[in-house]
Amino acid sequence: MKKNILYACMLSFCYNTGPQTIYVIQNASLLGSSSTGIALNHNLNPSNIGFLDEHISFSENNSIHDLSGQKISFLSILNDRKSFFSFENLSSSLIPIYGNTPSDDFPLGYFDVYWYALEFARSINLNQYFKIKSNIVLGYKIKANLYKLFTDKASSYYLDLGLNKKINDKLNFGMVINNIGNKKENISNDQISGAYNNDIVLGIGFNYKILNDLASIASDIYYRNNEMIRKISINTNFPYLNFVLGNTAYGNYHDFSYGFSLDIKGWNFVYGYLSLENPEIGNPKSIQIIRNFK
Repeated sequence: MKKNILYACMLSFCYNTGPQTIYVIQNASLLGSSSTGIALNHNLNPSNIGFLDEHISFSENNSIHDLSGQKISFLSILNDRKSFFSFENLSSSLIPIYGNTPSDDFPLGYFDVYWYALEFARSINLNQYFKIKSNIVLGYKIKANLYKLFTDKASSYYLDLGLNKKINDKLNFGMVINNIGNKKENISNDQISGAYNNDIVLGIGFNYKILNDLASIASDIYYRNNEMIRKISINTNFPYLNFVLGNTAYGNYHDFSYGFSLDIKGWNFVYGYLSLENPEIGNPKSIQIIRNFK
């Protein structure tokens, strides 16, 4: 039974949206909000890159079942357009294998797992090319994954598209279409093949500023495999110290997340924690350092 749980958990790393998001860390900023913010976070919607300054980021991530890794990313101006690059990984060599009647003291053995991802994203502000007053920003992301589970290895690549529409000074709307043209190779395990499919994920979200712009509420809805995934978070927007709370719910699943960030002279220190309410697999946490260049 525990071996099957481990398989399901590792499969979740192969996705960046939908129900599988519950285990994807990427960085502390995303983890603290329970991966909420289609209209706010550039990790979830590539069009949001257009609202960010140039920066470099490093995140140290600790996930379920002693999996750990890092994400390194930077945003720069390339050919007069904002471009985002990132590399991330998760791995462990001490994943235990249990039988049908597992004993915590006597696993049948151990196996190693890893997950690597490369990402390139850009945003396109339509106002730069057309004389319109729509305040629409588009974005695209190309992502490639390489992962190993037990004795099986697989790779995949796909395209995500995003849109951000500024409705007024308080409200932004975001939309994403993920997993377009999803391709996979070298998948030999039937359990992996059955779970890693080409289904397109649709998501919409809103971000609304409150309390004289000192805080904001973000709410997202994803549609995947005929199921609705609901997310919500609240973020503060103070000059130096900020906090975030988040929640994801679908079916019988619920989680709770929190985080805080400290901004000092262009340096941003972020901590994120996600409670899965399951002590057997642990709770993901992450520390992130961001250097902003203005």
